[in-house]
Amino acid sequence: MKWVIECVREGDRIDEHIGRFQPGGRYYKWIISGEVKDYIILDFRTSKPQKVRGMVISFYSSGLMNANRLGNVPFLYFIIFSDDYTSYQTYDASVKPVGEEIALLR
Repeated sequence: MKWVIECVREGDRIDEHIGRFQPGGRYYKWIISGEVKDYIILDFRTSKPQKVRGMVISFYSSGLMNANRLGNVPFLYFIIFSDDYTSYQTYDASVKPVGEEIALLR
């Protein structure tokens, strides 16, 4: 298929997952060689990461990710579920909504 999907929950080790796709990372050689054509990280959450003065704080991540770094991570998306899990909203790495909120069937 030539693509990679990584899923994380509540920002757990998100910096490590991002690093896998960047220079020196586990998947980078495959991206450069063309073995991997497309890739995405989906961070499934129950709350939106907070944006504070140009920084995004990942609630359960090991540290801070600055907005400039996140701006260079076009393959990161946050999937935020409603409190009762009846819907979700997708956000890009800058925590901007992507599309409309999606209702889930029970």
